[in-house]
Amino acid sequence: MVSCNIKEVMGEVLIGTQKAVENDLKRTTLADVVSKIRRRSS
Repeated sequence: MVSCNIKEVMGEVLIGTQKAVENDLKRTTLADVVSKIRRRSS
């Protein structure tokens, strides 16, 4: 079935995306966030 395969593949894509976001967050400090906020405010 096509729909079952799409669901399975999209689940794998979601897992990869979530891991990428988590890895990015591991490298992001509070100072990084504050710096980005200040740049947008000026």
